[in-house]
Amino acid sequence: MSRIGGPVLLVLVVVIGLQHWSNPEGAAEVWGEVPVVGGALDALGLGVEPDWDAIAVDVAPHVRYVEGEGCDGPQTGLGFVVAGHLLTAGHLVDGGAPVRITQPTAAAPSAQSVAVEVDAAHDLAWAMVSVNGDGLELDAAVPEAGAVVLLASVGRSGPAFSTGRVHLHLPDGGYGYRGPLLLIEADTEAGFSGGPAVSAAGDVVAMVVARDRTTGLALAVPGSALADLNGATAASASTCEA
Repeated sequence: MSRIGGPVLLVLVVVIGLQHWSNPEGAAEVWGEVPVVGGALDALGLGVEPDWDAIAVDVAPHVRYVEGEGCDGPQTGLGFVVAGHLLTAGHLVDGGAPVRITQPTAAAPSAQSVAVEVDAAHDLAWAMVSVNGDGLELDAAVPEAGAVVLLASVGRSGPAFSTGRVHLHLPDGGYGYRGPLLLIEADTEAGFSGGPAVSAAGDVVAMVVARDRTTGLALAVPGSALADLNGATAASASTCEA
């Protein structure tokens, strides 16, 4: 009886590079290191990389530039539309002055002045806005540590997008925030405040509100808190301390 020779070693090599700068259809800029995440590719169980370019194109029309008066002076950041409401960071608008919002991806961007309601304890603000469609969807489920999210920031020709990774969920808050927080590993600077953190499914899982200067982690209010904005303070009233 003959024998078939020794074991066969199958070596699979997966190369992950840096995703290039792009501006699909002039809607958004996407950059950053995009890891392999997600479900099965085949019987070998390899991950499937989400199409972050396509997700950014879908998200961009629902992002707004926000110009407001905060307690520390004039502020510029982002907001995004959910169910006919503009959601943004409270510190961008908590000075009480009218807020200017602009849809940067519109064919002819024009500013709209709106009154906002502010929940200072959670650094959230919202306003009713006139939009076509319902906007983005909120996902109240807490993303797992290591999950990759798409982040928006103020760009020159429209919202710029990059990827980050969920680091930790703080259910009892921290950093002076009274509600839950997500910590996200990301390269964030000014211009990210009020911007959405979007899952591979295209849903908003958090809003970026601050940055830990020591660790570089982005602080974000999770979708569960965004979905519960009842009890906000009076519209257009300053929440700044005297």
